[in-house]
Amino acid sequence: MVVVGGTVLIKAECVSDAHKLCLWMTEETLKEVGCITYGFHQSLNDPNTIQVFEEWDSIEDLTNHLATSHFAEFIEKLTPLAAGEPNVKIYEIESVRPL
Repeated sequence: MVVVGGTVLIKAECVSDAHKLCLWMTEETLKEVGCITYGFHQSLNDPNTIQVFEEWDSIEDLTNHLATSHFAEFIEKLTPLAAGEPNVKIYEIESVRPL
């Protein structure tokens, strides 16, 4: 399993537009092969921070996602809304169990 997690700081005046864009991106991505979980969440500590959380069956599935036209469009539209560089990381997980 592969997990992607991180944060993106959004300009205060762009938060609503970012939410709409993230909802669209989630809808498109959940249709993809290998996508287990995909979502964006507004931080409770800072309403201008969007948290990213994704789970993928494999690194190949994530790589295919990163090559989609909707991912390219998402990055193109998100970039001017962001107040800085995203801080997003890929984690390759060997085992998963309930807490």
